Amino acid sequence: LIHKEKLNDPTVKWAGAYKHVLWTLILPSGPKNPSRPDIEVFGDPEAVEPVVELIYRHGWRPIVRGGLDVAPDYEGGRVSFSKIFGNLKREIGEKEKLSVGW
Repeated sequence: LIHKEKLNDPTVKWAGAYKHVLWTLILPSGPKNPSRPDIEVFGDPEAVEPVVELIYRHGWRPIVRGGLDVAPDYEGGRVSFSKIFGNLKREIGEKEKLSVGW
């Protein structure tokens, strides 16, 4: 959403993904830690579709969080207790395993 606003081009479709994955964890053999395979993705449906395919091909499991309206929850900003506890709640309650580098 931040980049979409700066570019100001309504013809471009946007997706956000790999927000919490270090580039060194994207290996040809799949995730460095296969027990944590989930990657969050959000954005315009036309952009999310190919990104979801890319995530699958990298060996991860995409979790679509919604459209661009959810971007502020995942882009930039500061780490907060609500973000940390929200992730923990989803991990415990919904059995998500976000790939976070360990």
